[in-house]
Amino acid sequence: MLEGVKFRFEVSLTQRVRYAALVALITTVEWVLLALKERTSFKFPQRPGGSSEAIHVLSVFNDMASLGVEKEISFLETLIYIRNCIVHAAGLLDSYNRGAELRQAVESLEGVKVSDLRFFGDGIEIESGFLENAINSIRAWLPNVEKGVSEKGLLRK
Repeated sequence: MLEGVKFRFEVSLTQRVRYAALVALITTVEWVLLALKERTSFKFPQRPGGSSEAIHVLSVFNDMASLGVEKEISFLETLIYIRNCIVHAAGLLDSYNRGAELRQAVESLEGVKVSDLRFFGDGIEIESGFLENAINSIRAWLPNVEKGVSEKGLLRK
């Protein structure tokens, strides 16, 4: 019994804190991008069905302002899939409607893996240090999106 309690605090709680941090990070990025969309000086194109609004906004900005953030868009899209899996399926791939797709996407990420860490089946495991690196990465490119879009005259004054 004591080992179960210890496991829940040392392993499960740590994962849940990382899950919560990822949800907060992605929500913050989405808010930034949606706020930028509201400031545009043009009629925003319709979002394709089934796609993330944040990814759509970032893709439109990337195309119109030649931002060169294709890798960042791909990374963010994977993080959004991970967040959605966490929120809608407790991080369990078999319960997530894009589980097979997410399983493949996670293979390309350093610091996130698929494991049976919680003994409920294959799920998302976020390793120590991943979120700090993700935050630093996003912090490096996201302000440049606003700057680039503004410099191209795509935002209202």
